[in-house]
Amino acid sequence: MTDGTAVPQAPCRILVVDDDAGVRESVQKVLREAGYESLAAADGAEALERLKLRKVDLLLLDLGLPAKNGWVLLGQVQHAYPRLPVIVITGQTNQQSAAYESGARLLMEKPLDAQRLLDTIQKVLAEPAEV
Repeated sequence: MTDGTAVPQAPCRILVVDDDAGVRESVQKVLREAGYESLAAADGAEALERLKLRKVDLLLLDLGLPAKNGWVLLGQVQHAYPRLPVIVITGQTNQQSAAYESGARLLMEKPLDAQRLLDTIQKVLAEPAEV
């Protein structure tokens, strides 16, 4: 039984996967300042480890990763975590249709605009999960 007060909700946890440390750190800073919990990974293997250890609400995924590229990781994530929304972030052009066909919710091209990124994240997190 509750006294009618709202139970505080944990902040959404976002995993930022990018091999560029500067991009990872700046995106994490924007996310933390907006009230999100942020995790980071520099490559696909590290991202998969983070996903196994902690529940994540959204994945921000760079395509140009070393060893296991973003396309391979996206396929693995879609298979293992089909309800996890993914926003692809890339410096590559003309990747929109391939990203959507691979299961990404949205694609954003670098350089990222902080407010646009936050608006996009809020929109994606508000959408019902797809299977």
